[in-house]
Amino acid sequence: MRFHAFVKGHWKGMSTLAFAILIYCFWYFLYPHLMAWREQSQLFLWNEEYLLERLAGPGGLAQYIGEMLVQFFATPKRGALVYALLAVSLQLLTWSLIRRPRFYLLSFVPPLIACVLALNPHIPMTPLIAITLVLAFLAVRPKAQRTRAIYTTLMIPIGYWLAGPAILLMLLFSRWRWAVPQALLLAACVWGSWFVAPYPIQKIAYGIDYYWKDNYMSTDEEMRYDRWMRMGQWRKIVDYSRSHIPQQASSRNVVQMAMWNLHLISLQSLQSHLDPTKDVMQSTSGAFIMSDIYMQMGLINMAQRAAFEAMESIPNHNKSGRALRRLTETAVATGQAEVAQKYLAILGETITLRKWAKGMRPLAINAESATQSPFYKKLRGIYSKSEDFFFY
Repeated sequence: MRFHAFVKGHWKGMSTLAFAILIYCFWYFLYPHLMAWREQSQLFLWNEEYLLERLAGPGGLAQYIGEMLVQFFATPKRGALVYALLAVSLQLLTWSLIRRPRFYLLSFVPPLIACVLALNPHIPMTPLIAITLVLAFLAVRPKAQRTRAIYTTLMIPIGYWLAGPAILLMLLFSRWRWAVPQALLLAACVWGSWFVAPYPIQKIAYGIDYYWKDNYMSTDEEMRYDRWMRMGQWRKIVDYSRSHIPQQASSRNVVQMAMWNLHLISLQSLQSHLDPTKDVMQSTSGAFIMSDIYMQMGLINMAQRAAFEAMESIPNHNKSGRALRRLTETAVATGQAEVAQKYLAILGETITLRKWAKGMRPLAINAESATQSPFYKKLRGIYSKSEDFFFY
């Protein structure tokens, strides 16, 4: 009886907790590769200039917060935790608007929809954060109807600049006599921002960084193989390829690389069985995969070029922490100290790569320190005695 009474009195909180655990396990066990792909497709800088750059356009705060959270996706545990906290935030904010016990389970619908949208690599984190911000704006509305109408009217331009077109949700909770002038105000905000933000009116209306329209988007298979290769899970790659025949050229190259690392094939066999680079670098993950393969083979120029191609293929034209890290490594390997220091200065402004950049700085400044490192000593030896080959 006591347990029954406890469940009856706390079933809402228990449902929310169970939902958070479910979302966490979903992302941690099933889609860590998608989180890793999102993290490598951006470069979040922890400085004032980066914040002001984002706030210079409508929806900039949502984009800034989204990118700040995505940087933690490199670690599956942290990435899954971010998604779980976001889902709970959406659920609780929705419940604060419903406030009817019999409709409590309906509050789980928005976070479930957000989870489905997050599975689409074309949809970045920005619209999900924007919706969360708008729900937060709605949750703190005044109770008095007239004051609430004034509050909503003021929040239309402010909320639009912070969250973007998602502020349209506020109109759904507005009385009809106020909704029409507020809708006209929102339209004026969209039109006015066209003169301020350096984007076409169509993109501003749809939302800046709300959707990535890109022909070089990575497939789920490429994301999986790319992450496994970064983690050095060579046996898992080979075993998985035997039960799931790779469809992408980049995935097949990863399998060949795994077999070489497991000493199942020779270096000559690896070189002869790799798919042509022009067939592989058709996506962001494909370019990153080839950069890693070339780096392990000692083809430094090829690794550098593939890293550049990967960064240039990012849908919203952002930079990439993973790409800049590789470009730093190739600059150190080829003795380009000034270039390496330039990249390290940028990475030093990040949160997740700051420690790595600090450790790499002595190798970039002092050429003798680089030659004392077994890894870079080997690469410099290969670079000075050979030429890169078979790009096309």
